Amino acid sequence: MIFKKQAEDLEEKILSLGYKYAGDEGSTKAYTLTQVTDEEAIEKIKRLLNEMVIMGVTTNQNFHLAILNNPKFLAGTASTTFLEDSFLPQWKKGLTA
Repeated sequence: MIFKKQAEDLEEKILSLGYKYAGDEGSTKAYTLTQVTDEEAIEKIKRLLNEMVIMGVTTNQNFHLAILNNPKFLAGTASTTFLEDSFLPQWKKGLTA
């Protein structure tokens, strides 16, 4: 659970990374990156994932970081079958090693 002050601090950090608030004021807020290169967007997302702290539940942060660090993904050659055919078999091997 994130308390109000922590949520405000997180929102400030998100905005400082170059994200823009998208949508109306509701219970869910979405942020988008605008006017950045793919490389800049990937680095900002990796930074956010590395700095994000969630306690009490299991997250998929490491899974997303592994995708963002994958050479095929970074080269822009990942297809619609990338996860199933290429990434997940390697990911599962790493979990059991």
